[in-house]
Amino acid sequence: MASRTAGVQISTADDASRVQELELAVNKRARVEGLSAPLHQQRRPGVGRVGVGAHVLTSTLIAQAVNKTMEEIHTPTSSHNRVAYQGAPGAYSETAARKACPEAEPLPCEQFEVAFQALTQWLADTAVLPIENSVGGSIHTVFDLLIKYRLHIVGEVSVDVRHCLMALPGVRKEDLRRVQSHPQALSQCDAYLSAMSGVVREAVSDTAGAAQAIAQNNHRDVAAIASERAAELYGMDILDRNIQDARDNITRFIVLSRDPLIALPDDPRTYKTSIVFSLPSSGPGEVPGPGQLFKAMSVFALRDVDLTKIESRPMRRGVAAAVGPDLIAASKGRFDYLFYVDIVGGLGDQIIQNALRHLQEIAPFLRVLGCYPMDLNAGDVSAAPADLPVDDRMLSGTGLGMRSDDLLMAVSGASARIPMQGNIGWVQSKAAQRGARVVAFQGSYGAYSEAAALEAIPNCQPLPCEHFETAFQVLSQWLADSAILPIESSAHGSIHAVYDLLIRYRLHIVSERVTEIKHCLLVMPGTRHEDIRRVISDPQALTHCDAFIRGLPGVVREAVGDTAAAAKMISENGWRDAAAIGSERAAQLYGLQVLESDLQGDHPNHCRFLVLSRDPLVTAQSSAQRFKTSVVFSVMEGPGQLFKALSVFALRDLDMTKIESRPMRSNPVQLANGAVGGRRFRYLFYVDFVGNLADDLPQNALRHLQEVTDFMRVLGCYPMHVEAAQP
Repeated sequence: MASRTAGVQISTADDASRVQELELAVNKRARVEGLSAPLHQQRRPGVGRVGVGAHVLTSTLIAQAVNKTMEEIHTPTSSHNRVAYQGAPGAYSETAARKACPEAEPLPCEQFEVAFQALTQWLADTAVLPIENSVGGSIHTVFDLLIKYRLHIVGEVSVDVRHCLMALPGVRKEDLRRVQSHPQALSQCDAYLSAMSGVVREAVSDTAGAAQAIAQNNHRDVAAIASERAAELYGMDILDRNIQDARDNITRFIVLSRDPLIALPDDPRTYKTSIVFSLPSSGPGEVPGPGQLFKAMSVFALRDVDLTKIESRPMRRGVAAAVGPDLIAASKGRFDYLFYVDIVGGLGDQIIQNALRHLQEIAPFLRVLGCYPMDLNAGDVSAAPADLPVDDRMLSGTGLGMRSDDLLMAVSGASARIPMQGNIGWVQSKAAQRGARVVAFQGSYGAYSEAAALEAIPNCQPLPCEHFETAFQVLSQWLADSAILPIESSAHGSIHAVYDLLIRYRLHIVSERVTEIKHCLLVMPGTRHEDIRRVISDPQALTHCDAFIRGLPGVVREAVGDTAAAAKMISENGWRDAAAIGSERAAQLYGLQVLESDLQGDHPNHCRFLVLSRDPLVTAQSSAQRFKTSVVFSVMEGPGQLFKALSVFALRDLDMTKIESRPMRSNPVQLANGAVGGRRFRYLFYVDFVGNLADDLPQNALRHLQEVTDFMRVLGCYPMHVEAAQP
């Protein structure tokens, strides 16, 4: 009899065996033998070179193994060092783990947090986790886990991501009906997949896991996108290599340990120090005062300390609780931030020590995440002149040649409570009859983006689009009057794809809207909790409702493009063993029953949306309303350049409400100067500040910014959504 634990197939016999082995490990009586040795040796007919996925470590197994012996854990007991990573064997994380710790045995873990737990519970000696990708940006979950767990960064390593299309031996491309992979991999191969007609994309938790599942189930109409190593491990044929859209696709991984790395005084290597801090505010839920981020950055600029990265993350309540009561009190607003910064220099350097002491005087919360040698070989990418901030190939652009009918995500079905429509003309004629504006949004009818559109422009006619880029395209081609896109979530952080599209398309931000996201469990009428075998939703919704889903025994998670699409699928197919996570409006539209509400529990989630237009908003100088201006820029090479850029706002008491760094798509890696050595990511910086372009101060600040940056663009000036800053 087999059971499912969080989507990973585990047999009862294997489960008991591994729990016993883990108990032996933590009781210091034996080696943990069953977790890694069989992975590359076991053979089964028809399953390639690797056995079943039961060898992936889960949080359930860790809890069963150690919950009674926590006080007995003192030292690791395995005769071999183990390095934990997220994913199945053959994942890019395994490649990074082997590169960072070549002598250690890789320990595959089901989720990022399981890798943290394995290291914390002495089941592994190190852990290697992805922190940033040159295409997809930062991995937000890992940032949050760095706060939750008191582990230390002791190294970094970069891996070139080269995606392959693979299938079972003998399968041809024309036989394929589905392509499975991690959502990021599917997105990174968008142009290639768009050229494959009639192929459906299916998101799973792991690239190598997709290959493993195809091999296990002998699916001959399904392909996986994964690494060459995954193809070798699971006996798959590679149909195409290097299918990613971006030539330079690099992921940076961090190496974690229970103990910090202490650098020797005569160590010749260049070190990096990673820190996280918060800024003081005038009250709970209120943004920091003008110049606070500038003051924090000044502690490094005044000492010529080079910053290699800065990342702002919304302060989730669970993350704040992991730090302490002071941070909980300061995190009651919808968008309170923690700032993650990487600086060049080690803790053995007195200048770095002085800078951190100075920062501690300013920041109510400061933690050093680690001090470690820089990876001086970030991939095999040659530095090239960065004439443009963004590569022309960064997104597929296939929709630019589409018929207008194809740009619309049609919604139909016998149980759908909305009219059927086949083309954009239907939406436009409907809008004309009502004298309404057409507003493009990503997703199906019933998505949270549609609700935001109706809140921002109450009498509009929403136009559903399949992808974020489709919404940009229909607005650019005059098929819609406005578009509304999510830019930031208080639970998950920034929406990277939208930031990239703001550069590619010359559209203008004219408004913003903050909407609370309340997830519901939606089922066919009459379906009970015990009937549910699958939960379907957007990947972020599945993550946000993780605690609730774990309370449904034996349930498998399935990721789709948006929450409302999950509801639509269940309604159209009449699935009585499946549930969707979506909105109450989606339940009404598709004739579903709300079985549970507020699945997010005590972790409220607010999403900030941007309203885009083809024309900028021109405001009067005498306007009493508070305005926000969004800009994007890149800085010149050298210490203190970001400080100079931010100083243009601080010197004029202009309050910055957000800063976001995004790797450049055209030239993500640059050759650093001789004093530092090695390679590093190149960034664009997105900044929101309080100010109206009709006033002199913001205008002067932008003129000053133009002098100290090598690229600058204004994305929009628009009224602030006042409720966004309220507790």
